[in-house]
Amino acid sequence: MKEVKIQLEVLTPMFSSGGNPNKADFRITELKALMRTTFRELYSFKNLKDMKLQEEKFFGSTAIKSPITLLKESVEIMGKRKELLLPHKSILERECLNIGTKIIISMVGNKDVNLIIYI
Repeated sequence: MKEVKIQLEVLTPMFSSGGNPNKADFRITELKALMRTTFRELYSFKNLKDMKLQEEKFFGSTAIKSPITLLKESVEIMGKRKELLLPHKSILERECLNIGTKIIISMVGNKDVNLIIYI
């Protein structure tokens, strides 16, 4: 197993929540979704089938275990505040993590994975 600790910092107000959409919290699930979306945007695929195969290789699927695991180690919240989800609609105000919030995660990979690709 390979492991690396990564420190992230919130640069703009971050809307992230779990079961309660009105309470801000950092979630690993949302980070994984962002990584998968970025992979789809930056990687070159021959066709849809190739995209599925490459994505399974890097992130796993329902049938294939992911080669990496992300674990939330700590979150140092630099305050929370309420912001509008849509600036042009004053009815959708939600709590968000403030600028400067620091998040430390552990990325653990199996022996065959190159963690630099994910970082």
